[in-house]
Amino acid sequence: MGTPIAIVTTEKAAPKRTRERIGMIEREPGPDWFVPTQTKSGRRVWYLRLNITGMNPRLYGQFRSKHQCLLFLDDAIDAILDNENELQDACIRRMIRETCGKIWPPIVEHPLLTQQCSATTKGR
Repeated sequence: MGTPIAIVTTEKAAPKRTRERIGMIEREPGPDWFVPTQTKSGRRVWYLRLNITGMNPRLYGQFRSKHQCLLFLDDAIDAILDNENELQDACIRRMIRETCGKIWPPIVEHPLLTQQCSATTKGR
């Protein structure tokens, strides 16, 4: 009886592509964040509507998917946060001179924390 023959390939399997992670966005995307449209060739593309307080809304794109829009937004937030020290300096220059007035970091108004009825105030 002969020895069995095994088929061995020397090619390595291609590694699985991992999806880029979004790390800086703190809110769930709203329906008005994305603007779909079609190119002249009929391909569906997406624009990201960026709203910043004090500025008119701006459209950025065109992107091939909503996920690509969010990756751009993640990069934009990261770029803004790179200059956070300048934001702090500008804030401190304009803050009023008051006891305990220069408290940092900024207060984040999370929707769950700003609700009128919370479990801690129940029964008062």
